[in-house]
Amino acid sequence: MNRLSILLFTSLLHPLFAETTWRLTPEEMVKLSMNAGIEQNVSPKAIYAIGQIESGRHPYAFNGSNRNKTADMGLMQINSSWLPLLQKHGLYNPKDIYNPHYNIRVGAWVLRQCINRFGQSWKSIDCYNKGPGNARNSSEYINRFINAYKSVPHDLFEQHEQQLLASAAK
Repeated sequence: MNRLSILLFTSLLHPLFAETTWRLTPEEMVKLSMNAGIEQNVSPKAIYAIGQIESGRHPYAFNGSNRNKTADMGLMQINSSWLPLLQKHGLYNPKDIYNPHYNIRVGAWVLRQCINRFGQSWKSIDCYNKGPGNARNSSEYINRFINAYKSVPHDLFEQHEQQLLASAAK
């Protein structure tokens, strides 16, 4: 499936959900962020903050008006420029792009690719937003990330970590 047909397919699915105002609860977002963070070895709190910035925890968010003619889809606003690489690695499934569990896992994978390229740096965070070719060490997006990270419900992360540890000990 080529890039244009993927965009068309996912944009056709989106109208089915566009009118919903449903958002993930902080608790749901914490659980998904923890699972995706563990899977990709990235900070679950960073994933949460990015999801908050990108969609406000809205799993059916869609932005088809980027200046570079790309589209952003779902909870983590996965940019269509990543689709060829996701396809190459067998990670793209157009029917699931608006599934919060799937979308946050893909978002964590994208963040992992940025960290692999730029290390644990602000440039990795900016890479998530702008892609590797345009990432900078200082940007408005990084400032937004810092503010979103400050509002991450750290207590919910601690509770979920305790639950994971308790279930692992059984």
